[in-house]
Amino acid sequence: MKQTIGLLTKYFGDIIEVQPGLRDETFILLKDASRIRESMELLRDNGFSMLIDLTAVHYPKREQKFELIYNMLAMEPLLRLVVKVPLEGKYPEVESVSSVFKTANWYEREVYDMFGVRFKNHPNLKRILMWEEYEGHPLRKEFPLEGDNLHCYD
Repeated sequence: MKQTIGLLTKYFGDIIEVQPGLRDETFILLKDASRIRESMELLRDNGFSMLIDLTAVHYPKREQKFELIYNMLAMEPLLRLVVKVPLEGKYPEVESVSSVFKTANWYEREVYDMFGVRFKNHPNLKRILMWEEYEGHPLRKEFPLEGDNLHCYD
């Protein structure tokens, strides 16, 4: 893990912050979202061959309202790495990593559907859980829990 952290800090310098994680995980904060694809390629080429999950968190009171969370796995030796990427704006946009990890295709579609985060150069960015005409993103904190926006029982 120290070798991977060293590579990341060598290539990305001040835009990488290493944070302590739980159990055997290490958390990396990538402060520049425009470098996500480059960082994922570096991780893939240095043993982290699996993107096991990609999700997001919505923090409506923060300046950077969203945080993408990439859960990475290296098989030999067995290592876990969590890469967090903060995003700004009401409808943030970040480069897709689906060409780096095939599993990102579905994960990015889910994050787009549930949070409204757009992934540039995604091969088929459309809703995956909600229907295309649905308005809103159900996992955002401001999403209404009752009222006129719930059309699923009409």
